[in-house]
Amino acid sequence: MSPLRFTRVDDDRVSLSGIDAVTAACLREVPKILERAKDAPIRERLFLDPVRGDDRFNEDWRETIVPEIEHLFASAGETLAKDIAPLAKFRGALSFRQLVFPSSHVEAWLRALNLARIILGTTAKVTEEDYRTVEFADPKDKKQRAMFRLHYLTNTVGYLIDFLSQGPEEAGTDESVEETDEPPPSDTSEKDDRGGEI
Repeated sequence: MSPLRFTRVDDDRVSLSGIDAVTAACLREVPKILERAKDAPIRERLFLDPVRGDDRFNEDWRETIVPEIEHLFASAGETLAKDIAPLAKFRGALSFRQLVFPSSHVEAWLRALNLARIILGTTAKVTEEDYRTVEFADPKDKKQRAMFRLHYLTNTVGYLIDFLSQGPEEAGTDESVEETDEPPPSDTSEKDDRGGEI
């Protein structure tokens, strides 16, 4: 199984290669997950009072800073949704795919994916103990389904952080990307029929 990899295509573009069917499905669900960002439990998790016991400061923070953060999250979600749009075509048999998107969008991807992880964990009440004890044995179990998605999104975030931590020479360039707006052709020698929603 090919691992995910973020690579510089050139000075202006980044590629995410090694996308399998399950990772593609998880990425496609992120925009829908982000719609829950305004739910009360999520807001409470995201926007804790910064200074305990200072009601005036906390109120000012909620009125001035919180809207700016919400705008950043919303913008990040919109950016990621546009960048992953080509994955919507791949609902049948999938071989490994790649996406190419502007390098200026990398920070937005990081914000959107981390917010999706927070929403999933908060909604399903996932704890540290769950990570050590819960097994992915029942696809109908809400917590297991959330943790399954968390696993794949966390892996993607990890690869993205690795990419950001590298210098231009370490990250290298992906010379396999063709100059086209269409996704790269399927490798028929390595089929995967796990496309679609999970």
